[in-house]
Amino acid sequence: MIDKRKLRLSLKLTFVLILGIIILLLLPFTFSRYFREAESEAKVDIAFYLLDATYQTDNIKLLNMIPRPEPYVFTFTIANFRDDVRSDIDLEYEIELRTTTNIPLQYVLHRNHIMNNIIINSEIINDNHGTFFKIMQTNPVEMRYQQNNQNTYTLFVTFSLDYDEAKYQDLIESIELNIRSKQIID
Repeated sequence: MIDKRKLRLSLKLTFVLILGIIILLLLPFTFSRYFREAESEAKVDIAFYLLDATYQTDNIKLLNMIPRPEPYVFTFTIANFRDDVRSDIDLEYEIELRTTTNIPLQYVLHRNHIMNNIIINSEIINDNHGTFFKIMQTNPVEMRYQQNNQNTYTLFVTFSLDYDEAKYQDLIESIELNIRSKQIID
């Protein structure tokens, strides 16, 4: 014969066990062996540096290029100020030139009219669509916020007379100018 008292006790224990499992499933718990607690408070301002949007990325379309002894010349400027407003932070930037490889051109980049080529790395890469690009990079340049800084760059593009052939007449070369900058944190 079944003892009613034991049956009621086992039903209560089963109910409490099922209720406990449901509560554990509904409440997220994390059990860990080690526990640390810390409090912190910080007031963080967002710093914006000043580079005119037209300076950050630009495309130079080289239309109607013909082979000639003198190079084609393009100039651009990077500054940490505009009018009477200056950057609030120290920044560092580097320049990347990305060109198509349709025409065999030579590229030389000078900074502030100093006549040495500042392109340090040049490689040809192939993208997902089978197009080849030439990527050229410069060393990083720092601009401190305490004073107005401006660098003028001159890009010399040479289309040598050695390539005075009909197969180069209808080709267009494109230069993409990218300026990557970041905040310097000392």
